[in-house]
Amino acid sequence: MLVLSRRLGESIVIGGNIRVVVSGISGNQVKLSIEAPRSVPIYRSELWDAIRRENEEAARAAAHQDTPAGGGQPASLPGKSSFIKLIPGNAQTPPKTDKEEPQSK
Repeated sequence: MLVLSRRLGESIVIGGNIRVVVSGISGNQVKLSIEAPRSVPIYRSELWDAIRRENEEAARAAAHQDTPAGGGQPASLPGKSSFIKLIPGNAQTPPKTDKEEPQSK
């Protein structure tokens, strides 16, 4: 892990197209402003962790569902309609949810 020190108003650049600016400091709290392309999802770590947990639970539940005798789609689980869709082959990038506001430019 890279550790950097920055003062108020100073920034770092990631990958040439993402800029993180220290925009406020109050006690032990730091406010960061992030400039990034809209295609780059940005999540607070606690939200990212919650999304990943829900995706893992949804994947486990889907793996244990039985397919109806006539084929077709399995019935949905009662009370589980709020699952976040797991993107096959892309478990590291959770889908956008209504829980987080889209980033502003």
